[in-house]
Amino acid sequence: RLRSQLPELRRLGPRLRLPCIDLALPALRELSDTQRRAFLAALEQLVTIDQRYTLPEYVMLSLLRKQLAADAGALRPVRHRNFAAVAEPLNQLLSLLAHAGGGDEASRAARHARVVAGFAIGKLPLLPLGGNATGTLHAALTELAALSPLLKKPVLDACLDCIGDDRQLRITEVELVRAVAETLDCPVPLLIAGG
Repeated sequence: RLRSQLPELRRLGPRLRLPCIDLALPALRELSDTQRRAFLAALEQLVTIDQRYTLPEYVMLSLLRKQLAADAGALRPVRHRNFAAVAEPLNQLLSLLAHAGGGDEASRAARHARVVAGFAIGKLPLLPLGGNATGTLHAALTELAALSPLLKKPVLDACLDCIGDDRQLRITEVELVRAVAETLDCPVPLLIAGG
């Protein structure tokens, strides 16, 4: 069935990737626990079949795992009560978003410095994009998810500020912010990518 739908899904393009997932979620939530696990396992196989794990694939899988988990909606334990405790993962996330916003190195560094300054945790360098961006993002979001609930909204606000810096939303930026919002259990406004 998937093979028969692929041409139509490709025709829709990446801008409709998240809306399609959102439309499918109510039906997917109706699956039994066994069916959900099988569905997620099949998705993981599809993602890893080409031996590459892209950021859009990471966003899709993390969103679906979060929404279809048996403990969806459960409160997470708080391990971090200040931004200094998560300075490194916060810097990794904001560096990734600064790079996703495009532009030359100077504009990315300025964007990064501006959003980092809002946390009053010292001057942090713009980290280079590594070869394992999905692994870095996952590790950073795992730590940030353990923040006190009152500290999660400023992280999401900084992400929104970072991607809105050039007043042009890219699909990658919107998907990354959606992954952050889902992981932090923060509502995110509707974001429409321009390209």
